[in-house]
Amino acid sequence: MFVALVVCATYAFSLDRDVGFWDTGELQTVPYILGLMHPTGFPAEILGGWAFTHVFALGEPALRMNVFCMLCVVFAAACACALAQLWRVPALVAAGAALCFAFTPVVWAHATHADVTDPALALCAAVLLATVFAIERDALRALYLAAFLAGLALGTHGMVVWFLPVPLLLVLVARKPALLRAVPLCSVLAVLTAALLYAYLPVRSAMVTAANLEPTRALGLGRGMPFIDMGHPSTPSGFLDIVTGRTVDAPGSLTAIFDVTRFGHDAAFALAQLQANYPLPLLLGLVALAVFGSWGSLQRSLLFLPGALVTPFAASFANESDVSRYYTFPLLCGWVLVAVGLARLVALAPRYAPDLSRAAAAALVVLTAGEAYGGRALFEQRNDALGSTYIADVLGATEPNAIVASAWIYATPLAYASFVRHAAAQRVVVARPAEELISVLPAWTAERPVYAIAESPPQVPVAVAFVRALGVNPGPHDPKLYRLGKP
Repeated sequence: MFVALVVCATYAFSLDRDVGFWDTGELQTVPYILGLMHPTGFPAEILGGWAFTHVFALGEPALRMNVFCMLCVVFAAACACALAQLWRVPALVAAGAALCFAFTPVVWAHATHADVTDPALALCAAVLLATVFAIERDALRALYLAAFLAGLALGTHGMVVWFLPVPLLLVLVARKPALLRAVPLCSVLAVLTAALLYAYLPVRSAMVTAANLEPTRALGLGRGMPFIDMGHPSTPSGFLDIVTGRTVDAPGSLTAIFDVTRFGHDAAFALAQLQANYPLPLLLGLVALAVFGSWGSLQRSLLFLPGALVTPFAASFANESDVSRYYTFPLLCGWVLVAVGLARLVALAPRYAPDLSRAAAAALVVLTAGEAYGGRALFEQRNDALGSTYIADVLGATEPNAIVASAWIYATPLAYASFVRHAAAQRVVVARPAEELISVLPAWTAERPVYAIAESPPQVPVAVAFVRALGVNPGPHDPKLYRLGKP
């Protein structure tokens, strides 16, 4: 409880309160309207986010989704503390390690805005905790709970396929007959839970199609545009595109784990991810403690597996712009092992164990304070208004009946304005780069004003320049370029 309160209070004070771009803007929009997201679909996040944003109706939906994801990471940190205590780590040391995990830069940064990996982190942590509890206490019900949670986790993010082998292997290694007999039923439970979640994708897509809810259809575009019917998964090919991520070459990156020639590259990649969060001397000390914590225990050694499995995929997945978030769950596992390592060091001198335990906890608190100081810039997020400023500028610079085309990453705040705020009037947001719309622009400009948003980093204040663009023969309404940054 102490860990949860400290982490929650700090996260809340540094929480981004505005509409975001990229995945953040999409996650703030799609669950609220029960839409559809990019691969791998994330049905558990859509449904969970919808429930949270409608039940806890305080503030804007964008803020509610930020809070939802923040609470997911707070819960994961509490699970890390509880897991360490299950492995007989003193409460103060377990709490200190959980705090260090929570304030690791990559974890803290992703916890304070809506991120698709936060619910996955929470559920994977809960699965791991429930599995270890089942093993330590011979609690069969906890294993069934872990299986159900594993099914929910599979519905959050495709990356969990690299993490869920760990709880299964933990049960197999424990060799407890009652638990082993339950593995087939638990596997079925997990798969059925995930299947029911993914059924949302084709069902919702069919509902959108039947009710003609996709506004871009009136412009002559095909089905499957972002936000309300992404990928049109009511068709078999559309469903496979979304669930497998084959349109972004995710399956091609799966084979990297079997390519032994990449081992050196992958090791360097993982080291770079860790060094982005910890100075090298500190990192080496933490790794040594984690190794010591796992020494002689095959069960605890399995906690290195998530990082080892996800690294080849992350290192080869060229279409992922933020691979650092794949390491939040491996970091949680690592900090649990650090806590165990510290507890084992304390146990080497039983006469001084209470004092050494307090000293270890104090060292972790000092490290947490150092992390908090290093991440102090995150407290400025609460004053961020970039998304709302961008929305206001676009709406102010475009006509109410305009078609506004943009690459997906800059379309997400505009989709939020249209679908959630209902502030876009009759404007239609098209999440597609202007160069892909050359064939339809003449017809569009014959009927309506058309604006294309140039792809450049969003800045505040946004300078706007309108110029004839795209090299098409304009109709009564010239296509215009809304340029981000300086003209």
